[in-house]
Amino acid sequence: MRISEKGKNLIKSFEGVRLKAYKVLSSERYYTIGYGHYGEDVTKDMVITMETANKLFDKDIQKYENAVNNFTFSFQLNQNQFDALTSFCYNLGPAILNDFRSKTANQIANEMLLYVNAGGTRLQGLVTRRKKEVELFNAPIEKTAENTTEKIIKEYTEYGTFFPSTKIFFRNKPLITNDNTIIGDYRQGESVNYDHVCITSKYVYISWISATSGIRRYMPIREYNNGNYGIMWGLIK
Repeated sequence: MRISEKGKNLIKSFEGVRLKAYKVLSSERYYTIGYGHYGEDVTKDMVITMETANKLFDKDIQKYENAVNNFTFSFQLNQNQFDALTSFCYNLGPAILNDFRSKTANQIANEMLLYVNAGGTRLQGLVTRRKKEVELFNAPIEKTAENTTEKIIKEYTEYGTFFPSTKIFFRNKPLITNDNTIIGDYRQGESVNYDHVCITSKYVYISWISATSGIRRYMPIREYNNGNYGIMWGLIK
């Protein structure tokens, strides 16, 4: 999954943007710039544009998206939960997810509210951020007309092996609709052998028959129009 614009805006609203390099603490090794971008590539007196700040943010956010994608939760994340946890990690670091291992969605939402201290001091800014993240985490996914506009264009037999570059979900039907629930997923490092391809107005799907259930599965591997592999915006509904 990728973070939505709603999730990005939530993070940016709390991080704030600064176009000139600065240090929060004089003892820090490197400078910070943009939306909290920190590292050896940021030098003293460095100044950037808003365009560069957004590019740095989009690059940095991938680390936290990957952390959430690769973590094993006890439930299937929806888009709002993914966005909220990515914001949570952006603020506290990817390792914080280990505190949520084997926890239910309700347990995670409740425990997120506890992470409001810095240096032993309760900060109102963190209290506000946690409340907004949990509000997003608990928000239901809106059903939109977009879910019903996908149409099958063509199908054909093709044999091959696909190697996901990120976690990608599969279903029993080749259309992303609210009644076509997620069955499972494949992750980076795994592979899936397929014997069928289905092209819709939105995605290119590979398909195979499950060896355990005997039911045909469908996995969207790229967007139909722009050919972006592994970019699965909007697939978790």
